[in-house]
Amino acid sequence: MIKIIDKKKCCGCGGCAQVCPHHCIKMVEDEEGFLYPIVDETLCVDCGLCDKVCPCLNELDLQPSLKKTFALKEHEASRIKSSSGGAFASMARYVISQGGLVYGVALNAQKDVVHICIDNGDDIDKLRGSKYAQSDLGSTYSDIKKQLKDGRLVLFSGVSCQVKGLRAFLKKDFENLFTVEILCHGVSSPGIYRKYLDEVCREYKINKDGIENIFFRNPKIWKEYILSIRLKDGRILQGPCDNSFMKGFSSNLIVRPSCFDCQAKSLKAGSDVLLGDFWCLEYVDSEFVDNKGVSLVIANTEQGLKLVNSLESEIKEFTYENALLGNRNIEHSQKWPEKRGEFFSALNENNDYTSTILEYTQVRLTIVQKIRHYVASVFKVLGLSRFVEYVRDRIQRRLYFSGKLD
Repeated sequence: MIKIIDKKKCCGCGGCAQVCPHHCIKMVEDEEGFLYPIVDETLCVDCGLCDKVCPCLNELDLQPSLKKTFALKEHEASRIKSSSGGAFASMARYVISQGGLVYGVALNAQKDVVHICIDNGDDIDKLRGSKYAQSDLGSTYSDIKKQLKDGRLVLFSGVSCQVKGLRAFLKKDFENLFTVEILCHGVSSPGIYRKYLDEVCREYKINKDGIENIFFRNPKIWKEYILSIRLKDGRILQGPCDNSFMKGFSSNLIVRPSCFDCQAKSLKAGSDVLLGDFWCLEYVDSEFVDNKGVSLVIANTEQGLKLVNSLESEIKEFTYENALLGNRNIEHSQKWPEKRGEFFSALNENNDYTSTILEYTQVRLTIVQKIRHYVASVFKVLGLSRFVEYVRDRIQRRLYFSGKLD
């Protein structure tokens, strides 16, 4: 029987609830806004299936990863709609062209972040773009298992723990399944996301049905994290990278506890392909980067390499070490913020997300801490001269987007 004693040991995938033959497990939101399993012990027969499919309690039996690493660029019309170069859209289009199904993350009518299934190329746009709140998987794992057994080709995309959860749920490999892992900083609280959206609606005197779309990262500005809300009346509400929701996300204050001890890092999720932004590629191959978005694509399995080789995008191979240069999240979890507990206590008292997050994110990294971070992640690979070039570029971009540099 699943019992959550340490919340770092539950990623909220819901596999336990989906596998339970007696339907005695429900996913319930806690005081931080994250979903956790609650067991009705009067119905539970202690079959143990819930424990066996938990991605936090079990390791997968994996073959060594191929680590075949690529940079990918879709055509410009596609990249302008995407957050990270358009690789996911290219893969989704291929699977649908083969008569397959694609499961990914979208916004529902209430603007909640949820997993959905599509089988039409016209619906790919619904799944485009990063969503920085944790998605509700619902019955996705069960649905995929049924489709696979029926012989349908399926592509599933999700963050690392969700992919690992699906693999644990299925218990075996399927030749008609592609799993795509989205490189993850950590997942933010769905409850906090709703609080933020409610505050935006009150400030601008609108309802959620007046929102046409939400871009957690504006695809027109690849290197900056600009959250934009497009209204049906044509207005665009656009906040800088330090708006209150992004402050909570980047400071890790609203990130799920399991993300601080992620059991799916270092390519342990069992994914066929890992996708992300190919950060720092300009310091390895400046000609391939055009500031319109470049995808990082790591094929971990022969199945993943088959999918990559099926794409009609512009692709160039690099090394796994090149990928690590700007993406330490591949192998490292986030650090627990010292004031995380204080933040949620204060929020529960005043119920004002924006003012509370601003209060708890005033502290900035010192210059020494920033230098240490850059040296650790970049200097080792680039060497002194290119490292200095990298730092200068980052400073210039910061000044530009703050309005201090023309």
